[in-house]
Amino acid sequence: MPPETSVKFSLKWKVSLIVSCVLILFGVSLSWLTQDTLKKQFRTNLEHSWKRNEQQLQTLLKYEREYLLRITDAINIQSKGGLNERTSQLSKEWSKLQFEWTLQTLQVHNVRGERLLSKGTLIDSGNLPIWLQQIRHTEQPGTFLDCQSSCKIIAVTPILENLQTDGFIVVSRSLADLVIGLGHSNKAVAGLIVSGSDDLADDKAIPKWDAHIAALTSLQKNKPLLIKLSETASLTDTINNGAQIHFNDKDYTLQLLTLNQSAQSQQAYIAIIDDVTDALADIRTITNTSLLSVFTALLIALLCILALLRPGLARLQNIADRLPLLAVGAFEDFKNNLHQAAVPKKSADEVDVLNSTALALGDKLEALNTAVNEHSDRLVQRSNELAKERDFVTQLLDTAQAIIVTQDINGKIRLLNSHGENISGYREEKTLGHFFRELFLAPHTLSSILLSIEAVRQGKRSNFRHEADFYHVDGSLSSISWIHTHLQHSHSDDEDAPVMISIGLNISERIEAEQRLAWLADHDPLTSLYNRRRFQSELKTAVEVAKRYQRPGALMMLDLDDFKLINESLGHHAGDQLLNRVAEKLRSLVAASDFIARLGGDEFAIVLREASLETAEAFAEKITEVFSTLDHNDRENQPTISTSIGIV
Repeated sequence: MPPETSVKFSLKWKVSLIVSCVLILFGVSLSWLTQDTLKKQFRTNLEHSWKRNEQQLQTLLKYEREYLLRITDAINIQSKGGLNERTSQLSKEWSKLQFEWTLQTLQVHNVRGERLLSKGTLIDSGNLPIWLQQIRHTEQPGTFLDCQSSCKIIAVTPILENLQTDGFIVVSRSLADLVIGLGHSNKAVAGLIVSGSDDLADDKAIPKWDAHIAALTSLQKNKPLLIKLSETASLTDTINNGAQIHFNDKDYTLQLLTLNQSAQSQQAYIAIIDDVTDALADIRTITNTSLLSVFTALLIALLCILALLRPGLARLQNIADRLPLLAVGAFEDFKNNLHQAAVPKKSADEVDVLNSTALALGDKLEALNTAVNEHSDRLVQRSNELAKERDFVTQLLDTAQAIIVTQDINGKIRLLNSHGENISGYREEKTLGHFFRELFLAPHTLSSILLSIEAVRQGKRSNFRHEADFYHVDGSLSSISWIHTHLQHSHSDDEDAPVMISIGLNISERIEAEQRLAWLADHDPLTSLYNRRRFQSELKTAVEVAKRYQRPGALMMLDLDDFKLINESLGHHAGDQLLNRVAEKLRSLVAASDFIARLGGDEFAIVLREASLETAEAFAEKITEVFSTLDHNDRENQPTISTSIGIV
């Protein structure tokens, strides 16, 4: 039976989901791109409109200035006589002038700037004296823009008498009508805003901008809109970038145009409010229509794709349902269930090729399965043989009375046998991965030995023998004789593979025995003094040195008196103790450059280097004196120890 498979999400639906996601993403992207393009176009049109408004404002201001200059020239020409006569004539004609030219102010000043006549709204700007002096200096008429509680254009023309300035005619017109006219020409709401209002409690105040409304189209209707716009953006941001707001189910944009006027005056701005509700609605309509059209087209495309893919996917699903039979070795069932009618080669598609390939794969897998089974049987047999060999090698390593260690190419331990664990005190699992030189070689090991071991590990030498000290876990010291051999498979790419085997034998007992024998060859085992053989060698050397350098020296031969009697009366053990005490006294008396030897029995010899006969005799007397006070045991009434000494 084939293994159970659970297809929760078939390939058909996966393809549908992927294609749907791609098409939806494409549709959303296309709609977003359309909307973004329309918004950019709307913004571009808005910027062009704002530039046009600015140009139109500058044109209107230029026209207003020229018109006001023509008015002042006409007034100046129509008035006759001196300054007082002109003042009287203008005072009488003020009503007519105001009606004909819609003047807001008419003032006459003398050359000192004193006001002789004032009709209409008084010009109280602090810049007026400066402007009068400027006109007096140039003797040419000029216009000025001034904004206090409202904005107006002021024209000043000089009154010339005998080619000298005798006074000034000052007229002004309000900008409110110009602003309202600008709004009507653009089919927009226009207003005049003056910053720095003294009374923000005024019903025309704009608190957020610290300003007030000097003029506004349909003030009562549009004032709330302007107040709301001021709350959405600061005055500076609005001047630089404009503002946009949704208010009372409509969309509006605000443009502020700065008026150039004197630094002493308050700042004034032309506000143009456009209703862009229809434009934004058109953008939304176009976007929604585009989105609906795209999704309709995408849905149709998806259905067409699924209709085209359905037959092929059904055949592909049939192959997928039969493939699990190969996993359980049901090759005959697989070929029987996957059998299909012959398809002409020219009309075969990818699914037909896949079906044929699956049948061929079944035949190959069947043959391969048979071969694998045969190989598996042989591998099991070989594995059993290797397991026996491995067990034999492991037993051999563990029973060998030597330390056996394998190292990798980096000098890290990969194996430690049981005997090595017993001698070193280390557990194998604690040594794995540690460096051999750190655990099994003492810190004072010669660098030449380390270099030779490294040469064996790298394959530059086949083997290397040496002796080295080894500190056990408990701190004790042993001498180990090592032989390091390079393994033949050291060319393996595996860094953890062992490349060198090190075999160590504990030779501490042999070295101690050799050292003991070497010591016994030169020393008396009872007193630890030099023996007769070493004494003869040292004496010969001392005589040769004395002859060569013509230096005196002394040889003293001494034995204990009645020593045989002491052995017989007190026993040999007491005699041995006496000999040891005599040896200790002699060692304490001689200098470091001199030497003492026991020649046998109770006979001792002393060589004094660079000593005269008198010195030797004095030394002999000192020995006799010291020995006379030496107690050889704890018994009472024993004879005093004495010695006989010969000197040459």
